Amino acid sequence: MKRPLKYQNYIALGVTILAVVACSLLLFFIIFRFDGFKAGIGKTVNALMPVIYGVVIAYMLTPLCNALQRVFLAVFPKRIKSRSAVQKLANGLSVFVSLAFGIFIVVGLLLLVIPQLVTSIRGIVDSSQDWIGTVSTWIEKAMASSPELEETVMAYYTKAVEGLQNWLQASVLPNVESILASVSNGVLSVIFFFKNLLIGLVVAVYLLFSRKLFVNQMKKTLFAIFPLKPANIVLEECQFAHRQFTSFISGNLLDSFIIGLLTFVFAAIMRLPFIMVIAVLIGVTNIIPFFGPFIGAIPCAILILLVNPFQCLYFLIFIFLLQQFDGNILKPKILGQTSGLSSFWVLFSLLLFGGLFGFPGMILGVPVFAVIYDIVKKLLAFLLNKRSLPTGSSAYNGIAYMGHPDSEVIEGQSSVADEALLSEDAESVEAAASSDLPENQ
Repeated sequence: MKRPLKYQNYIALGVTILAVVACSLLLFFIIFRFDGFKAGIGKTVNALMPVIYGVVIAYMLTPLCNALQRVFLAVFPKRIKSRSAVQKLANGLSVFVSLAFGIFIVVGLLLLVIPQLVTSIRGIVDSSQDWIGTVSTWIEKAMASSPELEETVMAYYTKAVEGLQNWLQASVLPNVESILASVSNGVLSVIFFFKNLLIGLVVAVYLLFSRKLFVNQMKKTLFAIFPLKPANIVLEECQFAHRQFTSFISGNLLDSFIIGLLTFVFAAIMRLPFIMVIAVLIGVTNIIPFFGPFIGAIPCAILILLVNPFQCLYFLIFIFLLQQFDGNILKPKILGQTSGLSSFWVLFSLLLFGGLFGFPGMILGVPVFAVIYDIVKKLLAFLLNKRSLPTGSSAYNGIAYMGHPDSEVIEGQSSVADEALLSEDAESVEAAASSDLPENQ
């Protein structure tokens, strides 16, 4: 027997009240018990850290895995008759090759950078006397016409050099191995980190093997919970977010690889010191929009300055030209206008997510904010369409007000006002709005 309608209304009202109370309590704890809420979130994140590692690894390798699977599917059917066997074999090989490639890249970069980093630190300490004498000679020549100024500058310079030498000899050189060991232990060699990473690799294997199944299950759950129209809207927004993240990450990785390669070629031609360290640092930090070039160039310039000030000047000029080329030619060609954000919103997203989440926030802040921006944009367009108002921002140029606050919309009389909305003349807008008012007002 069908339940009476009034009971269904009571049930819906009760569920609504329960949801409002739950959301109110959650908001109360977030605002007034933020430390406890943050601690609870931190414990949950720590417990799920292996899963988070696995999801990130799988998501990063999914484009490569899909591309390899298409290649294997195009080759194997010529030799294997069973379609299901071809699918399983292509999927397994694509997952194995993708993981092997990712591990090879990470381990290769570490093996290239860490030994040269040790050599670079020792070289800086060993050549400290040479560059101290070079800078002293340069100061004496530059200030030869002003002996008093030269004496004052040299006094401060000598004091600074003595302090730097004492720090290098007493603190840095004896503890190079311990410093690098502590850094390695803090980043790579901690047992807990390795445990999470190894479990994350296992999770990534499962996710990559069943990536299509998980996507289909999430779609099924979405359409089971929500009505058809909201579910389609959510699915469309998820697809937009996926395109944003995929294009941003893959495009930035390719762009950073090219920038790092160009830096390596320039450093090799100019015989700069610490070639590999500089190329890798410039390439990695170039992933961060806007701030990346500055973050990578400053420590590299300091390293080169300690060896050869003139080479440091050449390096800075090269970085300036390289970033102009990257920002105006290379990156737009690779990424296009994928984010749809203006320069202001890019800077805003970097400051916001960088301040909240540090280095990962600076890398992922732009695509995350692009998704939020797109949701807000579509919501505003929906609300404006309900009021029969134009959705384009240019339509509101020069408008002091939109019609009379007490007037009613009259069908068939909005064409003049709509044309006036697109005009930059404020007087024509006001005249059009007043002409559409009913005569009794």
